[in-house]
This record gives sequence, structure tokens and C-alpha cells, in this order.
Amino acid sequence: MNEDKERFGVNLEEQLKDWQSKLDESKKRAETKGADFLARYNAETEKLASLYEDVRYRLKLLRMSSGDAWTEMRAGIEKAAGELKKAINGALEKF
Repeated sequence: MNEDKERFGVNLEEQLKDWQSKLDESKKRAETKGADFLARYNAETEKLASLYEDVRYRLKLLRMSSGDAWTEMRAGIEKAAGELKKAINGALEKF
């Protein structure tokens, strides 16, 4: 069970890094399109930052959990990560 928790945490951490990298790349592109475009981009990504931090916080709690509590937490983290993924993909399509 502990191996599953650690593997899940590592996989999620890698996914978060990948999403952050994609957002960083899109911000660089947005910066080249002018101030108005960048302002719209920043407004959109503020929402993403909140979702991103929520997932990171839940991952931290998961790693501190013991026993079977992580199984219950996993569902919540997967849901939050799914919402973040959907939001990031939607934002990347716009920008």
C-alpha cells in the first residue's frame, strides 16, 4: 500500500511539473502577442494557479497520511487533478 501511495505521488508530481512547463511555454508565447493579449492570458491563468496550488496541497497531505486514509484522499486528489487538467487544456487551446 505504501508503494502505491508513493508511486501515485511521484506520478502526480511529474504531471504537475509537465503542466507547469506547458503553462510556462504558453506564457512566453503570450508575452510576444502584446499587452492586451497578455492581460487576458494572466486573468485566465490566475484561476489555474489556484487549482494548481490546491492539487499540490492535497498531494502534500496525501504524503503525510498514514494507513488507509490515503485511499480516501486519492479520490479527492484525482478529481482536483482532473479539473486542473481540463482547465489547463482549455486555457492552452485559447492561447
